[in-house]
Amino acid sequence: MDRNDTLGSAPPRRSALVAGLRALSDNLGGVLWMLVAVTFFTAGGLVMKHLAQAVPISMIVFFRNLVVLVVLLPVLIHNPPQCLRPQQLWIHFLRAVTGVASFACLAYSLRELILADAMALSFTTPLWGIVISALLLGEAVRARRLIATVLGFAGVLFIVRPQVEIDPAMLVALAGALLATMSMAYLKRLTVSEPPILIMITFSLIATAMTAAPALLAWKSPTFAELGWLIAVGVSALGGQFGMMRAFTRADVSLVLPLDFLRLPLAAVAGIFVFSEIPDAWTITGAAIIGVASVYVARPEAPSARCAA
Repeated sequence: MDRNDTLGSAPPRRSALVAGLRALSDNLGGVLWMLVAVTFFTAGGLVMKHLAQAVPISMIVFFRNLVVLVVLLPVLIHNPPQCLRPQQLWIHFLRAVTGVASFACLAYSLRELILADAMALSFTTPLWGIVISALLLGEAVRARRLIATVLGFAGVLFIVRPQVEIDPAMLVALAGALLATMSMAYLKRLTVSEPPILIMITFSLIATAMTAAPALLAWKSPTFAELGWLIAVGVSALGGQFGMMRAFTRADVSLVLPLDFLRLPLAAVAGIFVFSEIPDAWTITGAAIIGVASVYVARPEAPSARCAA
């Protein structure tokens, strides 16, 4: 009797073990995919900083969108037009405007600032998200997140250092982060009614058309090396977005999202070895404060029952 009971309990135990191994595998896969995304995004920042010294920013922004559009063209060709008809074209347009402007601000700040400063200021997007939610959308913000947001912007002050002459490029970097937050808000609205592939294709079409004229006005015939780097900007953006998407589908967002902030130390190290840029103590302190505050703000809310406990 006891033996049969023991044997009978084996399958549930085995099932629990298999489920645990699968969960571990998914989490590990999500972490690895997020590290892939971090690598692509960091490499893209390095390429943009290198390119921006010799190539007009408008050309960098245009090629970034053009490369993505070319990669997505097979999807566009093999789908009938009625399957790719956006329901909220105005929101698509606003997302493209804010997204393109944000990328242009990032490229400009990468050219004018050391890599560590530009990347640290670009990571204020979760902080701006709290500000927009509270002031523009009227959403309630819990005290802990509000305190984390205030501390995060205190970290910004360490980098900007308003007691000395403020570098305008730092304000551009902050504006880029704000615009990126707005673009994400529009993206969130679109995901309610539009499939992901339609969102990507519509953004690429609008963004490429929008940036073509400025690129032509500032056109400088790129060398073969510069053309390769321009294509690499688009490839790095695609690789980073794909890696992040796969990470979010394999593991919990709360597990993999903090890994995105590895870009801050990676950017600082890359700036030292590639561009001979050594961040000072103010930048290191500010970046650390921004990183910790942004990780806390960006993580998903705990269930209300737990919060009340």
